[in-house]
Parts: sequence; structure tokens; C-alpha cells
Amino acid sequence: MGDSDPKALEGLSKMFNNPDAYNILPYKHNFTEDGETVLTAFFLPAYAMVIDPKYMDHRGYTDMVKAREYFESERKKKSGQVLLDYCAEYCFTGSEALLKQGDSIFDTIAIADRLTQLRVQKIGVKPQVVDLQWDCPNADINPRNKVKMIPNQFGKVKIYEPPIKDDDGNPYKNLYIAGIDSIDQGTGDSSTQSDVSDFCIVIKKRVHGSSMPNYVAIYKDRPKDIVTAYENAMKLLVMYNCKAMLEHTKISIIMHFRSKKMDKLLMQRPKSTLSDIRKGNSTMIGYPATETYLKHGLDLINTFVNESCYSIQIDEMLEQLLKYSWENKRKFDIIAAMIAAELGDEDLMGFTPKVSNAIASEWRDFGWYVDAYGNKRYGIIPK
Repeated sequence: MGDSDPKALEGLSKMFNNPDAYNILPYKHNFTEDGETVLTAFFLPAYAMVIDPKYMDHRGYTDMVKAREYFESERKKKSGQVLLDYCAEYCFTGSEALLKQGDSIFDTIAIADRLTQLRVQKIGVKPQVVDLQWDCPNADINPRNKVKMIPNQFGKVKIYEPPIKDDDGNPYKNLYIAGIDSIDQGTGDSSTQSDVSDFCIVIKKRVHGSSMPNYVAIYKDRPKDIVTAYENAMKLLVMYNCKAMLEHTKISIIMHFRSKKMDKLLMQRPKSTLSDIRKGNSTMIGYPATETYLKHGLDLINTFVNESCYSIQIDEMLEQLLKYSWENKRKFDIIAAMIAAELGDEDLMGFTPKVSNAIASEWRDFGWYVDAYGNKRYGIIPK
């Protein structure tokens, strides 16, 4: 898949990931980052197609273990965009083959570098992949105030850092903020599945003391019943003791939260958008999704990326940052959730997290360092 034209790759990606919609024979395989079995168009990784006798057995079949070891050794010699291009040319997964940057407004060199650290060099935090359950009797009638995590390797909730708690076992107030990109229909409600986005919520840990901000959890899915997504979002907000910002037009999720008496977890219209309101305040939930505020949210993300790119642990987030284009913004559900989170974080300026002195005084040096592979990096200096 050598075509580097972002628009051509976008069309190819649609066909590859949704073969039935394009009358393409689907192929079942597990050549994915996490080994999960998927249905796509036909795909074989580079290490399955080597014809060099050094990597073939006595029957003439490719020895995929030896071949993969060769490609992995070659990857270790490269970094940044060079490595990303090599991975696209000699790919292990379909997502690697299709990973070419679009007209992203973000620092694609740093993003590509960080993405290769996570996916190729395996430098980063391995998330807890879980399902979430209410940890309270009869959550439909009693207060929904506790959540428990149930490990599930096929779960859709990924926890990269659990909530930091006070001496009473409660997550610190105002330490976290969430952003939601909501949808109104699940797969069981929608007649077209070939070109739709997922529901997405991201949890951001805000600046406190000398600690850098970072995204610590994500849930991204399009379940059969959309209520499942709304409930998972609610559980994450309770788990991290935080509120969420979202577009004010997302009526379905707002009504669901209200029906459970949990709409207090959804943020009201940001103060920065109130200049056109006569009384200077509003009880409207969410932000207006105008071009002005969407682009302001992108500016806030850009600032975060410039300051904290090498602390990002979520590879899917980096992939969308790399591919992002304003023209196709509706396809980037993680970026949409980040816009909401950054607008919410900005709105909380002045509401500082109340954390213990020990946590607030934790110092993390930030600057240039040389990693284990001899590559020069910029970010939080490893301990």
C-alpha cells in the first residue's frame, strides 16, 4: 500500500475495514496490534511473504518467526517519520499499512516519533483493559457513587492511570476533566455501518503542582445499544470524580443522564462562550459546536501536544492526531472528545485540584534525554 495521498488512503481504509459494504470478500484474521480477531479485506503482514531462503523452512514456506525477528531488528535501527514510513511499507498490521499523515495541523514529527515508541519500541504504559460495573446495590434506584473494574482482554475501557485518591479513598476534586464525543445510535439502531464514528470519552488529568497534564483513560466503541456507551461514560465520570464537556446538541446522552439524576456530571456552557448572552450566564449543558470554538479547541490540543506529546500513552489518540484533517473532522472521534476535554479544562481555570502536599510537590524533570535505543528525545526525563 504505497500510495501516500491521504484522500486515496482514506478511501482505501474504508474499503479495507468495511469489506461487506463494498462487496469485497471479507477475510478473518488476527494480524492486529492486540491479536484480536477481525474481519477486513484480505491482508497478510510483511513477515508472512518473505521469499529469501534465509527465512524459509525446508518445505519452502516462510518461517514467520524468523522473518518477523528480521523486520523487528530493522525497525530498531530507525526512528520518527523514517520508522513510520518503513512500518507502512513493511507492515505487520492493516493499521500500519494505512498510517500516512494527512494535512494535520499538529506536530507530526513528534507525534510519529511518540507513536513508534509505543507501537514498535514498546515504550509506554500498558493499559488495564476492563469492563466497568456499578459497585452499589440496585444502581437504578440507589445513588450511583461507586464503580469497580472487571478485567476483560476484549473490553473497550482502557485505564492508563487509575484515579489518584485522597486519604478517604475519594478521587481528588477538579483533578480530572472529561470530554465526550457522543452519538445517538448504536449498531442495532443504524441501518448503515460503513461510514460512522464511535462514541468516545477521554479522561484528562489536569496540571497540578509540577506534574504534566495527560490523558489517563479512554472508552471508544459503538455498541449495539447506545445506552451501554452512555452508562460506561457515566461510570468513568464517577470513577474519576469529574465532569464532562460535550457538544450541547447531543440531546440523547443529556436526556439519559437526566433520567438517572446524573446530569450534574455534565458541564454547562463554557464561560468563554457567554458574551452573546444578555445576562452573562446560562444553564445550557455543553458548548456550541461552531467553527470558532471547534478551532479554539484544536488550538488548545495543539498546545497540549507541543508541551506533552511524549507523555501521551494512548496510541489511538496519536494515530488520529497524525491523520487529522479539518475537512474530515467528523471521522476523528478521539479528537472531538479531546476538543471537549480541552474546552472543559480551560473553563475550570481557577479551580485548582486539591491534592496532598506530597503529590503536589512531586517533581518531574522535563527536557532532552537519550532513550534506551540511543535516540535523542524531548519530554519527561525517565527516572
